[in-house]
Order: sequence, then C-alpha cells, then structure tokens
Amino acid sequence: MTDKKTIDAEKAESRKRYSIMAVCLIGALAGFAGASWVMPKIFNVDGLTGVELPDGVKPANYSPEELLAAFGADNKRYIRKTLAGSYLSSQFAQRHKDWENASEFMDDVLKREQGKSYLRKSSMILSMGAGDHQKAIKSAKDLYDSETKDLLILLFVSLEKFKQNKVDDALTVLGEIPQDSAASFLLPVIKLWTDASKEKLNLKKLRQNPIYGYHALLTIDYLQRAAESRDFIDKTLNHDITDIRDLDKIADLLASHGETDRALALYKKVQELGFTTSVIDQKIERIEQKKPVDDLLNLANIKSVNDGISLVFQDMAEILYREDNDDSALVFVQMALYLNDQSDNARVLLANILARHNRDAEAIEAFLQIPKSSKLYKLARKQCAALYGELDQTEKGVAILKELHATEADVDLLVQIGDLYRGAENYKDSVTYYNKAAKNWEDGIPESHWYLLYARGMTYERLGDFKEAEADLEKALSFRPEHPYILNYLGYSLADQGRRLDDALAMIEKAVEILPNDGHIADSLGWVLFRMNRVEEGIPHLENAVELLPYDPIVNDHLGDAYWLAGRKNEARFQWERAVNYSTEKDAEIKALAQDKLDNGYKKPEKDKIDNKK
Repeated sequence: MTDKKTIDAEKAESRKRYSIMAVCLIGALAGFAGASWVMPKIFNVDGLTGVELPDGVKPANYSPEELLAAFGADNKRYIRKTLAGSYLSSQFAQRHKDWENASEFMDDVLKREQGKSYLRKSSMILSMGAGDHQKAIKSAKDLYDSETKDLLILLFVSLEKFKQNKVDDALTVLGEIPQDSAASFLLPVIKLWTDASKEKLNLKKLRQNPIYGYHALLTIDYLQRAAESRDFIDKTLNHDITDIRDLDKIADLLASHGETDRALALYKKVQELGFTTSVIDQKIERIEQKKPVDDLLNLANIKSVNDGISLVFQDMAEILYREDNDDSALVFVQMALYLNDQSDNARVLLANILARHNRDAEAIEAFLQIPKSSKLYKLARKQCAALYGELDQTEKGVAILKELHATEADVDLLVQIGDLYRGAENYKDSVTYYNKAAKNWEDGIPESHWYLLYARGMTYERLGDFKEAEADLEKALSFRPEHPYILNYLGYSLADQGRRLDDALAMIEKAVEILPNDGHIADSLGWVLFRMNRVEEGIPHLENAVELLPYDPIVNDHLGDAYWLAGRKNEARFQWERAVNYSTEKDAEIKALAQDKLDNGYKKPEKDKIDNKK
C-alpha cells in the first residue's frame, strides 16, 4: 500500500514536469514572437550600409516562414521574389562580373518599375556587357526616342547605324556627344574610318597621338595608299610613346611597312623594360639577322570600315582594362564584337577580363572560340590550359598543351605542362616534363629560361631531392640575383634543412628589402630566425606576416610555434586555433599538426615538414 508521503512526492514531481513543459512552451512561443520582430530588422536591406535602393522601393519585410526557408526549409511556398531582392541580386552579380544573371535580375526589376529611365539604362548596359547586343541596342533606341540621351545611349544607337552601313546617320548621332565627354577622344579616329568609307583621307589636322597615328596607318593600308605612309610615319611617330603596351602593335605595323629599323628599336625598348615575350625576342633576332618577320606580326585584319571602327572600341576597351576599369572595358569590348564578331583580339580581351574576375569557365569558352587559323590560337589555347589548372581540371589542360606540342616543338609548352602538374601537387610528373624541356639544350638551360630552373628546383625540393633542388635554385639565382622569390625559396629551403643558416638569412633579408610588404617573405624571415633559435627576434616578423596574411594557416601556425617557445602559451594556442580554422582540404597536414599542438603542446621536431615557400 502506497503511503501518503509517497503520493505527495509523486504529485510534486508531476507538478514539476508540467511546470517545466509550460516554461518550455512559453519560451518557444516567446522566441518565435521575438524572431518575428527581430529577424526582419536584421535582414532589412534598408539597414545595409551603403546600399541604395531605387526610388519607390520599400525594404523587404520577410515573414518568419520566409526567413526559416532561407535557412534550409524545403518548401517553395516560402520563396518570394521581391523588387529589392532582384535589384540587390543584380548589383551583386554585376560586381562579380556575372553580367548575364545581373541582366536577368534587372529585367525582373523593370517589370515592376517600368517607368524609371535610369533602371532602363542599367538594363541596357547590363545587356551589352552580357553580350546581348540586340537587346542593348533596342533599349538604347527606346531611350533615345524618349529624349533620354547620354554617352552610352548615343554610342549604342550609332553602332546599329554603322552595322547597317548608314554612316551619315551614325555621324549625326555621334555629333550629339558633348565635346567635353570622355568619348570625344574617340570621335577623331572614328572620323578617320568614316572618311575612309568615302575614299577620303585627311591626316593634316590629326593630333599627334599614338592611337591616332596607329589608326591613320591602318586607314592608309585599307585605302592602299602605301606611298603616303612613309611621310606620315616621319611626321607622326617620331615622338615618345607613353604606354609601353602599345609599342609592340605599333612596331608590328611599322615592320609591315618596311620600317624594320624603327620597329627593331621599339621591340628592344619592350625587351629592356621587361615586357618581352618569346615572339618579340624572335622578331628582334630575325630583324638583326636580316630575315623576314611577316609571319610573326600580329596585324589588325581590316576588311571593312566597320572592322576599323570596331578596333577603335577595342582599343578603348584595352585602355580601360589596363586601368582596372573592367566594367567599362567589358561594355566596350562587346561593342567591338558587335561590329566585328570575327575579331580574335577582342575575343581574347573579353576572355582576359572574365579570367581576371575568376569567371574561368566563361573565359575558357571565349578562348575556345579562337580558330586554328588565327595567330592568337596558340596563346588562347595556352591560357585555356592555365585556366583548367585553376579549375582543378589538370588533365584537360595537359591534353591541350600536348596537342599543341604535337604540331609545334615549343619547349615552353613542356614547361607549362610541368607547371600544371606542379600546381596539382603531382611533383613526379611535373619534374618529368621539366626534364623533357631541359633536354632541348645540350650545354644546359640558358639564361633565357631561368624560370625553368626555378620551377624545377621547387619541384625537386618538394620531392625531397635537396641536392638537385639546390643546384637548380642556385643556377636560377645566378641568372636573376635580385629575384625576391628565388631568394626566398632557396633561403627558406636551406633553413628548413638546418644548413647554411647565415646564407639563408642573408638571402631572405635581401628578399624583404625588395618586397617589404610580401607576407610570405616576412614569414620566411621570422621562420629562419626561429630556426636559428633567435625566437624573440623572429616574432615581430611573424606577427607582421600574420597582419599581411591573416587567413594563411601556415603563417598562423608558425607564429603559434614561436609564441610557445617564448612562453606565451595562450597566444600560441590562439594562433594554432586560427591555423585549424583557416585550413582548407589542401591544408590537411598543417591542420593535423596544429590540432596536435592544441591537444598536446609544442614539441620541437628535428625538421618541420610544413613550409611557406614561394
């Protein structure tokens, strides 16, 4: 029989359970109510610093259900497209050079806000950047007819006129561009080409300017008036050319006109200033040996006046690209492609813009459109191979380079295959191809290919063949004694082995003098001092490296080790935690070592296996 004491105890326990349940229920309801009030405020786009919404756009007011859906609830009835969301998505996509999606999101904005001319203009620009030329030009015409006229609207409208060979109509539209506009720079050279369409050539009033002079020579060629070229060259191209990157194409044009001495001077200037390529080196060699260079020249293929005008827009795109103004460069290169979709140079420039913003797949697609008949085919394929390496599709890149090498025994193709394998950490195959490249010279790798020594030296070091690594790196350094990364890699490698520590320190200190703000080199200086048991001296350099490279797990790990030996154990654990947290899949080894030190403390090994060499 249950006594009263037991019954009272059970009742008390029951009341306790119900009280707990009630508290939990109230807490849940309160939490949900709180989320209903707080979360829309947190996610209110109007509160985002620096975000400007279109006139009339109200901040999105998300329900708790929609917010929960954003965190993974699989129910489409929670998903809602908003005006603000589409606008912000368009801005985000454009900043990442995803202009196709940017254009689609802006179209959704326009469906809701049709009357806003600045939104229509944004849609027009995004359409051109995305390569939808017809849509962009239609928008420009609509805006032009509604008397909303600015620079790009006028340029886009004139494009269609040129495409239709309505030159006078195009000039009428361009005549509306204000003289103080940035595009007024383009008008004189466009006039050169429109005059050429009427078999006219008026060079007397043309300002002395490299771009103008270049296009003047092209119009002379187009009109087949070679007799006028020498006089024009004498008067126009005898002054300094400001941008080194224009020298090569102007030199090519001079060489095509038989002005090989002037062309040679320009090629050598490019070479002296460090912008040379293997093709430029070949041109110099041939001219000095009195051999023809026609097959090496990259000349504009002007078949029509529109091709010439297209080149004007392409040149503008190149100038903007050099100034890192890639949004405008993208618009101008698409304008060039609208007038001449066979322009390989414009296609390569488009691909380079995309690649610079990690739009690798789109850049590859653009490069692959360069035909075999083009002089840019090899360059485009090599860049494709490099981009496949960035996408961790090494074998696709290798296949492209092997195909090229099968038709042209170019040693640089073998070096690039080695680079791809090295980037994929396949060091065995990497050194195999570097050695194949090295066999092209019986007397050893020459100075012109110092990079091969540097790359092979790094690969030997990764394979643990320190004797061969040191020999290659020393030889590369003899060719390039001021190269900071050779100094850094060789110095670090020696310190990592505990050999020639004074030499290693001197090399890395020299590298720091050359590149004082390079985080990897700063880390190397701190680490070599650590190896020399000068821990306190090394710590400031390691701290500087962490400031420069705060998310590099190896740099954080190094600083943690130094802190530990200096007796700063809490700070050491903090740095090791950062090393663990910032490690990616490729950093599995450093992550494991850092975690072990967090668990067991630091025990100085005979030789650390993780490094930070370049």
